[in-house]
Amino acid sequence: MDKPPDDHHPIPCPRCEYDLTGMTGERCPSCGLPIDPFRVPARSAPVQWGTLFAGAVSGVGTLVAVVSLTRTARGLTLFDAAAVAGALIAGAGHGLLAVSVALHWKRFPLPRGETSRILLVAACAGIILGLIGALPVLQPASRLRNVRGVPVIETLDYVLTAALFSAPGWMLLILRPIAFRLITALRHPERAAPAQQPQTAPFLIEASGPFSPDRLRCTLDDARRTTTAEIEALIEQTWEVETELARLDDRPLFDAPLARLTDFRLTPEGLELMLGRTTFREFLGTNARAA
Repeated sequence: MDKPPDDHHPIPCPRCEYDLTGMTGERCPSCGLPIDPFRVPARSAPVQWGTLFAGAVSGVGTLVAVVSLTRTARGLTLFDAAAVAGALIAGAGHGLLAVSVALHWKRFPLPRGETSRILLVAACAGIILGLIGALPVLQPASRLRNVRGVPVIETLDYVLTAALFSAPGWMLLILRPIAFRLITALRHPERAAPAQQPQTAPFLIEASGPFSPDRLRCTLDDARRTTTAEIEALIEQTWEVETELARLDDRPLFDAPLARLTDFRLTPEGLELMLGRTTFREFLGTNARAA
């Protein structure tokens, strides 16, 4: 079989390190570990370095804007320790968001349901740190002014500073449910077309738009797959190798029954999937990747 493309990065199962690339289920087919349904498509997508760079630039620009709007040229020379601490606190909030969004997809194995929760915590932490960091940026002397002899707190300055400092957290809080709704919609496709995939075990049907369950039909075909003596020998050899590797790694491996997608049709009534019976042993043997 052909070698996988050089830019292919496997998505290992946290328990058995089976490559989950292209998987659409919520469990590892090798060991049965529950997998976050959003983890595979998120880690399969390329890193948007341009977006991350723009986010970093906007974060620095936010701090510069805050300083420009809350300090005069003379005030910059009087930037006290409290103001510096406030800027550092807000900067830590921005950094927390950047690290959470940029790295956790790729490096942290998350159990099912944890992805959305971690982003929610990161967003709330960014908002809180932004609000706290805005407090010492405005010096007490600059927050008070005399209006007809009465000291008045410049609330507008604080609100503007706090809003700018906590803006990344608010943006993540708003965009998080939108992004997850879009991913969920893509998991129920309406218009289907075969996708070009790396040489991995499954293949993926990509589509756009919502797809209600009542418009999805599955037809089970009991006909056995076409096989040859060479294919059966490859299946047997692959299973022996995987069994030995599993024994050495002390990880579970079982020949679970699976369904294979043999064909699909898009009709006015919905999407019809034709499925055939198979097993994990046959699945491994017929999708072995050349070294």
